[in-house]
Amino acid sequence: MARLVATMLFAAMFPSALALAQTEPGEGGGAPVQVAPQHSDMVVRNAMLIDGSGAPLRGKVDIYVRGGIITEIRDSTPILSSTGLALEKQGGTDFDGFTIDAEGRFVMPGIIDTHAHLYPPTPRAFIYKLFLAHGVTSLRNLDGNFGEGTTVPEGILSEKKRIAAGQVVAPRMWVYPFLPDSVRTADQVPALVKRWHELGVDGIKLVRVGNQYPDMVRALGRETERYGMGLAIHIPQSASPGVNALVAVNGGATTIEHHYGYPELALPHTTIPVMPLSYNYDDERQRFRETLAIWNQTDMDRLLSEVAPELAQASRDGRFTMNPTMVVYEKQRDFTRAANVPWLDRYARPGDLHRWRTPDPSRHGAIFDRWTSNDEASAAQAYRNWMRFIREYVWQGGHVSVGSDSGGPFQLYGFQTVRELELLLEAGLTPLEVVRAATQNGARVLQQPRMGVLRPGFVADMVILDENPLEDFKVLIGRGPVDKATGQPQRRSRIRAVIVDGRIYDPDRLLADVENIVSAERRGDGS
Repeated sequence: MARLVATMLFAAMFPSALALAQTEPGEGGGAPVQVAPQHSDMVVRNAMLIDGSGAPLRGKVDIYVRGGIITEIRDSTPILSSTGLALEKQGGTDFDGFTIDAEGRFVMPGIIDTHAHLYPPTPRAFIYKLFLAHGVTSLRNLDGNFGEGTTVPEGILSEKKRIAAGQVVAPRMWVYPFLPDSVRTADQVPALVKRWHELGVDGIKLVRVGNQYPDMVRALGRETERYGMGLAIHIPQSASPGVNALVAVNGGATTIEHHYGYPELALPHTTIPVMPLSYNYDDERQRFRETLAIWNQTDMDRLLSEVAPELAQASRDGRFTMNPTMVVYEKQRDFTRAANVPWLDRYARPGDLHRWRTPDPSRHGAIFDRWTSNDEASAAQAYRNWMRFIREYVWQGGHVSVGSDSGGPFQLYGFQTVRELELLLEAGLTPLEVVRAATQNGARVLQQPRMGVLRPGFVADMVILDENPLEDFKVLIGRGPVDKATGQPQRRSRIRAVIVDGRIYDPDRLLADVENIVSAERRGDGS
């Protein structure tokens, strides 16, 4: 019944969107993928606009779209002067395209998740639909390609083309494969970057310890910039101090992933973090404990007064954007919360949930069979320092983006993206700064200067919501646990529609398809 009511509400707003839907075969036991029709001409009327630039909410406005590009934004009702005359002349031409009445609703740009993974055996429909249902309209895919090899991009590039052609229900995709281990020296970099650029690769992710040398970083930065590609660097702690955040940024990194490489720049009385002499980087439990704890060794006054301004200036003047992905480490400061958020039992695949809740120190990030209260307290203090650093960097004019790194233990796609917004808010950014990080700054990461902001001439990827996300980012969560109006369990998403490239998607239908995938897997498991 809840799904029927939600579908009726969606149909009332968009009467032709459902009737024109096409299908392609589903996967993973889920319902058939719904491929929405593409509307070349569209107008969203009477909307309260959050444009993504950091400008305040305004409206009501009418947003005109042609060919997936915003052509005009007009006041729904002209603003009058004290004499009764319109302050601005309202232009525009006759319009007979697809009309969406967003009366009483809020419109913001689609969210850009700048750190995503697409790993097997998770069904593609499961990943894509969870992201879309939470307002994520673009993904920067850092190495995931459904098992075809993290350094073999042809398969995922084919998927990217299918998405761009409207053959798959999915956010837009940008592809960043791992730098292959076969590239061991800086003089091998130019040929690889040139070949990958010709294939259509958007950027490269550097993560392997064996490739983390300053000359490799400089070569990758120089060659990716030559071809307009990006360079995402995950700085393994074992690569520092040879490569830290400043070395990476000065070498041409467009993003630094996670929290590594920053606190090492302001250690007191040493250039190398103090760790147990028995520390082994390849021991997951030790690695996750000790690398986060470096934030508790650093000289915070020096980090805030010297390092943050230097990085912020590099960001203002160049291509660098900080991509913290705070959400992926949050379970280290409160494992109980991470393992028991209310949507896991409904939307997590049963096999994943079983693995996540079964201690196994051989798995990446599986550290919690021996994670103590002291470990959580240390992580919580590290987060306080890390967040102070992020806040100072942003106050100094540095750019920060939103990445979720979803797919690991207790990290559900889409849900984690929204949680990252909340963590940026906790760090001290204002709601408008957080939205800008998730939209305009995400477009900066993708090197797409006409995305991420709702303005004429820009891509018209949009999210329409029942409630104001600036007042509560939880309105972006797919069917949150409680309906504030009734006090009862949430029966429908507060996102009314997600629009990608002129295609309109109903989050309730997307979530229902995900539930079908989960239910089918439970039946297959005999549960």
